[in-house]
Amino acid sequence: MLKGLVVKDIYVLGKQLKLFYLIMIGFAIYGNPFTSGFALMYMTMLPITALAFDEQCKWNTYAQMMPYKVRDIVLCKYVIGFVGAVMIGLIEAAAVVVRAWLQGDALSQIPEQLTIILLFFYSSLVLLSINLPLLFRLGAEKGRIVYLLVTVVLAMTVVQSLDLGIWSLNPVVYPAAGTVITAFTLTISVALSMALYRKKYR
Repeated sequence: MLKGLVVKDIYVLGKQLKLFYLIMIGFAIYGNPFTSGFALMYMTMLPITALAFDEQCKWNTYAQMMPYKVRDIVLCKYVIGFVGAVMIGLIEAAAVVVRAWLQGDALSQIPEQLTIILLFFYSSLVLLSINLPLLFRLGAEKGRIVYLLVTVVLAMTVVQSLDLGIWSLNPVVYPAAGTVITAFTLTISVALSMALYRKKYR
């Protein structure tokens, strides 16, 4: 069931947001920390668009007559945001390596730049965890405003942290801490979103 719902959203988003994808890929390749972070965090806004399309066509009402589980309906939006962040993150990482190889003397900068991408990647998933329960509670239109505000605040926090030399820490710290924090926030977020969805539609 979950796979079918994800395919449905990808199909709808793919038809409507072709130009958006090209712009985000362009930002990802550009190589500036701000544009790279913007692309990652903005890709986690895909669930907003998917939810907006669902609301416009009254899909959630129709879904009540189908054998879909609340878990699958909710997880589908998380998967869409996660897949978008992973796709852009991989493109950014590949762009860093290619640029370093072409420049020759920039190989020493690869760990630092990959650390920045990793930081934004985990931040984008935390952002997704914070905002999706708000979207399920408020709806796509009202939730969009809150989503944008939280995105700006979190993005500014991450950008400011880049000046603190955080990449000087042991490289093992980033994936370990990021994985634990992200897994925790996602777990809490999914449970909250399912509860809110049941309250709103069931």
